[in-house]
Amino acid sequence: SVRPFLVGERGIRTKGLPLMIIPTVAVTGAEFTSAAFVTDVENAVRWSLSHPYLVPEKVILDPELSLSVGPELTAAAGVGAFAIALESFVSLRSNGLTDTLGLESIRQIGRNLSRAVQNGTDMEARTAMCLASYLAGAAASGTGPGVTNLIAPSLQMALGTVYGEAAAVVLPASVEFNRDHALEKYARVAAVLGGEMRSGAENLLDLLAVLYGEVGIDDTIARLKIDYGMIETTLNSITESDARADANPRPVDRAGLVRILRHAREYVQRRSASSSG
Repeated sequence: SVRPFLVGERGIRTKGLPLMIIPTVAVTGAEFTSAAFVTDVENAVRWSLSHPYLVPEKVILDPELSLSVGPELTAAAGVGAFAIALESFVSLRSNGLTDTLGLESIRQIGRNLSRAVQNGTDMEARTAMCLASYLAGAAASGTGPGVTNLIAPSLQMALGTVYGEAAAVVLPASVEFNRDHALEKYARVAAVLGGEMRSGAENLLDLLAVLYGEVGIDDTIARLKIDYGMIETTLNSITESDARADANPRPVDRAGLVRILRHAREYVQRRSASSSG
């Protein structure tokens, strides 16, 4: 069983067979990192396991493998990569290298995600999104997760959806939560994203709304349902997995998580009401 490794009863002591990673959906940049994730469906807990031996020896980014990915999943994957790149950029552990990687990932997403969603055979856009995902993972490997990426894996299980959709639900509330602690960096992200999207919006939250509308993820969010029981399940899952977001620009405690999840619930309700109206 892998469980003794997940709970710290056993450690990885020997290197296994050479590991080659070929992603088929450009989303988290996990092909760069030393982390593996195991989902305990029965107990609704997502465990992480990290070790240098889990870093792949070879990574092949082949955009042709993503051509069969439909618009909804392409949009969710792109927003998931954006969340990872953004949170690495505002992380307290960020540095010049991770900032460069994160901003370039954000630039590529702003320029190409809408194109990849609207025309799934656009090889230039698909290639750029594969690169953007990889760069986001590279940036995050040096900074650790922020609050969006602390919450999203557990919320993903509660919603029964994919990671990117859960991240899309949480991201606006997380930006609002962190805003006063990362004003300068959020402004830099808004300048890059707005320039690539050619949007008149200057505020990052407004730009997220434009991006969500362009790629159609608002329609996906409108179909989701978050109740208070789901919030409690998500909080318990985060506690059980012992996940942390120590480098988030604003300290995160249980009260902060509750605040973000409640705002996320209200966001989903507003999107649902807008869609039905």
